[in-house]
Amino acid sequence: MIELTIDNKKVQYEPKHVHPINSTHYDQETRLYEIWDDQYFVIYKHKPWIDDQILNNQSVLDDIISYTQLENRIVEVYHISDKYIVTKFYKDYYPCLIKSSVMFYDYDTYLKRSNAHYEYFKDFTTAKKFYQSVLNEYRTFHKNTKCFFKDDGANNFIVNEDHSDYKILDFGCLRYDPNKEIRVRTLLDGIGGINGNDDMHIFGKQNFTQKERILESWRTNVNTMFQMHVMWYESAMMNETLDSIQTALTHASGIIDIQICLNSQTYVERPIEGEAADMFEQFMNHPVMEQATITYKTNDDPFYNIADWRREMYNNDGYTIWGESDCLLPYDLFFILEQLQVSGQLIDKHTLSLSSRKMWDDTWKEVELEGLDQITYKDSWGDIKHRKTRINQEELDIINDAQGDVKINLLTDNKIDGALFILSDGMPKFIPDDMSFVREDSCAESVFRFYKIPQYHIKNRLKGHNYHHELKRTNTEATREDNIFKTYADKSVNAMNKFLRKLWN
Repeated sequence: MIELTIDNKKVQYEPKHVHPINSTHYDQETRLYEIWDDQYFVIYKHKPWIDDQILNNQSVLDDIISYTQLENRIVEVYHISDKYIVTKFYKDYYPCLIKSSVMFYDYDTYLKRSNAHYEYFKDFTTAKKFYQSVLNEYRTFHKNTKCFFKDDGANNFIVNEDHSDYKILDFGCLRYDPNKEIRVRTLLDGIGGINGNDDMHIFGKQNFTQKERILESWRTNVNTMFQMHVMWYESAMMNETLDSIQTALTHASGIIDIQICLNSQTYVERPIEGEAADMFEQFMNHPVMEQATITYKTNDDPFYNIADWRREMYNNDGYTIWGESDCLLPYDLFFILEQLQVSGQLIDKHTLSLSSRKMWDDTWKEVELEGLDQITYKDSWGDIKHRKTRINQEELDIINDAQGDVKINLLTDNKIDGALFILSDGMPKFIPDDMSFVREDSCAESVFRFYKIPQYHIKNRLKGHNYHHELKRTNTEATREDNIFKTYADKSVNAMNKFLRKLWN
């Protein structure tokens, strides 16, 4: 008789039908598994085995058994001892990665599962969300048990026929460490395996993951959103910005979703001549506008501005780029972001910034173009790398072409300039619903700092942010000093402060 714990109750059990299975390791000692009554899967002791800190601590054992029997994606455990581990048997599930050590199948089944793996994971967003879910399960298990799975390869979680469900197993590799940070593999490794883990080629067989086909597919379906809010008085400089976007699009292989808001509202200021909406005619025939999805905001709508747009227009399936009408793009921006996503190096939520020109104080040094820390703001006055000097696309390209291969580093703190700022999917709410106007980038920065969301920085790609473009405000005499501007700005700032106080308190 064997004692199992089921729903927190001790049950005496004796198997009637035992089906032994030997592991298929070629480079390690063969391991013995058994299936009991087509209901339980039994893992007999092997080397390495479950941590003694777990085996000798009944409280930890109880936590593991109890947690696995809750609603989650860890295989249910009913017994853990120095002799064996008893878990639930999932009859119609397969290893997510079939490799030499778990080759329990005939070759036709192996090929069928290999093709199913490719068909499911060939979509980049599907693959990423799957692995993000796996990581969340590992982290939640650790949070509740203080234990982690030392071997977290894809052969150690099983999937059903169509990959709509999965379960994590291999309890023999459990280790106890309350301070452990769960490992994050690259995406391709996380969903299947690279290098030595996908190893059937050793025996002259097709590798399971078909990784080259997956990568080829990812390059064409990786998703990036470029969104931009355009006020009517910014229209005169839009053709230059759209030209910049058009050039960058020629270097993209994946899906670029361009979202543009054309805002002709006059709550804050009115045109000197004509109708506000007519200003947009200056660029409506540009080829990029034909590709873009256009949202119109007029005086028929409540007051709406950039904070509303940046809150609402967010991509949950890839990167979101905050475009601005006065900011030119590095021509390889979309290419860089697609390559970064396909590489699978940044799985968890994060932000990404491009380099600025010389800024007004040292708090910006970390996000300035590489090398600008050697000159002062005052001494670079009039230089093309100074923030107040207008830069055109040709000048921007010359600077970026001289930078060489992309260099990305992790910043010590969040530092956001809203122009061409890049957000990953999976972000918490970063702008409150009642914030419409200014300081939305400051609000987002505070939120990301609170949640400890890392900001990565492309230190050798410059963005062409023309803060003082002479066409930035045309056909208007209004300024930021006007009372009506201050009224809307104050309302926006108050909404931000209320939101952040609630967050931090």
